[in-house]
Amino acid sequence: MTNEINIPLAFAKKPQKPETSAEELLEELEQHRILVTDEIPEPEIAIKMFIDENPDDHAIIGTLGNFSVLTGKAKSKKTFAIGILTASLFSEKPIMRTFQGCLPTDQNKVIYFDTEQGKWHVQRSLKRICRLAGITDDNRFSVYGLRSEPTDRRLALIEAKIYNTENLGFVVIDGVRDITFDINDPKEASDIAGRFLKWTEERNIHIITILHQNKGDSNARGHLGTELINKAETVLAVERANNSDVSVVTPTQTRNKEPEPFAFEIDQHGLPFKARVPENDRESKQKFTPDMVTEEQLEKLFFEVFNQEQFKPLGYDQTLRQLAVLHLGIIARKVGENFLKNLITRARNEQIILQPDELQKGKSKPNILNPDIREKFEKV
Repeated sequence: MTNEINIPLAFAKKPQKPETSAEELLEELEQHRILVTDEIPEPEIAIKMFIDENPDDHAIIGTLGNFSVLTGKAKSKKTFAIGILTASLFSEKPIMRTFQGCLPTDQNKVIYFDTEQGKWHVQRSLKRICRLAGITDDNRFSVYGLRSEPTDRRLALIEAKIYNTENLGFVVIDGVRDITFDINDPKEASDIAGRFLKWTEERNIHIITILHQNKGDSNARGHLGTELINKAETVLAVERANNSDVSVVTPTQTRNKEPEPFAFEIDQHGLPFKARVPENDRESKQKFTPDMVTEEQLEKLFFEVFNQEQFKPLGYDQTLRQLAVLHLGIIARKVGENFLKNLITRARNEQIILQPDELQKGKSKPNILNPDIREKFEKV
């Protein structure tokens, strides 16, 4: 074991630090400087997905030093989906001929935290992962049920385990909502996202977490959802296909090559098996074009984008990230990045979003929502 550290309760009041001088701040800043001559290794892959089951063609689900988010409504089989990914970390063969774990041998420990299920259901998830991976009891895999612990204690326990586990490579947190008091508190949301960034960078691990979607749309819940999705390497959405038992996992945001949609069902033994992605899902992605979005949908979509950020001016990348998170709930279609870029262009052309000259900073000119559009939807 590494030297143990004492982790304070997540939200305990901390003693005030003495004021830091400008000289100390600049010295600290130099530690974060990145030079063009620095030799920085590419992040190691934690999990990859074979495209059309072809080992020579893959997309990255997650890398060490980053975190990912899996979203979905209640009963969409989120825990099953994350179990498939977790099982791939222990299996010698690709799970369902699609997912392959790639943890290095000196970072092959995996920790699974379940914050909402009781012990029996947590163990059932554990058994399912082991059966999928073809293992029985593996000392690389530790599972914890934290439902009985208070909210702040859950976060403290998770942080302590992350910093005191040797050879750690991968962490599952199912689900993140239960380590926060208020998902709509911007400060708390920023704190949780900051911890994920800190943990993954300092320990060089990958974290994947589950976050519920709103009941009325497909958006991740609250400020917490916005913060995590904005900073995640990969965002996956799980949903039930219409009138079927098939669950479809679709990438909504990634910094890498976009994975293909993946579908699964549950057999009579309670194990997931690979299913065919329904044709309507494939067709909607291929044939739907930006000009098919109605004016009302476009106005509503950009209203929600700016509403998430308290109607502050947004740069192009910020606008694009929010569109990636919110579009499914408004236009009911899964679309790619180029489609969303075309929506931004169209919204500018139609004066739904504006770019006032007085907000220009250098070559960058941020977007604001047309006040008439804001007034229109705030009256509804």
